[in-house]
Amino acid sequence: MLYENNFSAQDWSILCYVPLWVFQEVAKADGTVSIRERNSLLNEINLNEAYKSGLAKEILAVLMHNWSTVIEKFNSQPKTYQQGLTKACEILNNFPDQKEVALFKTSMFIIGIKVAKASGERVNLFDDWRNIDELEKETLREIANLLELDSNTVRRILEGHD
Repeated sequence: MLYENNFSAQDWSILCYVPLWVFQEVAKADGTVSIRERNSLLNEINLNEAYKSGLAKEILAVLMHNWSTVIEKFNSQPKTYQQGLTKACEILNNFPDQKEVALFKTSMFIIGIKVAKASGERVNLFDDWRNIDELEKETLREIANLLELDSNTVRRILEGHD
């Protein structure tokens, strides 16, 4: 399914920025954006087929094939990540397939966890939070809240059940 056809061009752009907002805020939360964190995002973009969400797969594929254009537009848009994620949820809350929306939001949160873990010593996504900087943890909590993920979903993700 081409999810892009279900959204206006402006709304689609906002949805394409979601993984970038998540990456940017998690990566800079501890004060430095490391090469390992950047590579983690690029890896997730390249492995987009691994995600359960068709919407996430499509958006990550857009990033993979149109990286320079999307980044240029992303860097010139005025929204903070809080404004952007809030707007994205408003858009998604009007999408008829709420199961797909939940999968997309979960996918974006998982990207944030992988970015945070990339700067730590462990590489296992489903380890506990010990190797994530406290500032990154706080950012991840805020992202979960902005993505309207309930605490049970967040716990299942952290325990490796999603």
